[in-house]
Order: sequence, then structure tokens, then C-alpha cells
Amino acid sequence: MVEPGAPTQFQANNLDYDDYVGRLALGRVLNGEIVAGQTYTVCTESGEKTAKLTNLFSWMGLKRINVERATAGDIVAIAGIDDIQIGDTVADRERPIAAPRLRIDEPTIT
Repeated sequence: MVEPGAPTQFQANNLDYDDYVGRLALGRVLNGEIVAGQTYTVCTESGEKTAKLTNLFSWMGLKRINVERATAGDIVAIAGIDDIQIGDTVADRERPIAAPRLRIDEPTIT
């Protein structure tokens, strides 16, 4: 369930790379809204840090487009956090609340 008025929460579900902006984190805005150019708290497995989002992308069909903001429920890609990992939460700077961390099983050899 998404809550547009709640503090910002974006969870990285996948990673990509762009030659112009660097590492991209793809995921869903769980709560609140996320705005390009703003500073947020990144909740990682090892702690919290602050980072500024340089770009925010959405999609129109199969084409990735720049957008200024995204609200709860939107699936977007963010740039500007070079060391973001799958499962990290980009949260409100003043009231950071980490989403439950995603766990990815390690590959197994049979």
C-alpha cells in the first residue's frame, strides 16, 4: 500500500548503468514523492548517508525520459548515488525510515 503523504521512501530493486550519468537504481517510490536535485538519506545495510539525486527518469513506452518528480506508486530510475545497492532505501532527509531490506539468494551450483 502506498502513502503519498508519508515521508519519502524509494527502494532500489535493480541496477543499471548509463554512459552519461553513471549508475542507475531502478525501483518503486513506496511512499511520499522523490524530486530530482534534492538531497536524501540513503539507508544501506551498513548505515545511513546523505546523497543528492542528480537525475530522475521514468518511461514513456520503452523510452526513458527525464522527469522532475515522482510520487508514491511510480516506478523510476535515479542517478547520483554511485554506491547504491539492491535493497537500499532512499528516504526523507529529516525522517529517514528504511523499507524492509530485499534479500537476494546467492547463486547455487548443482
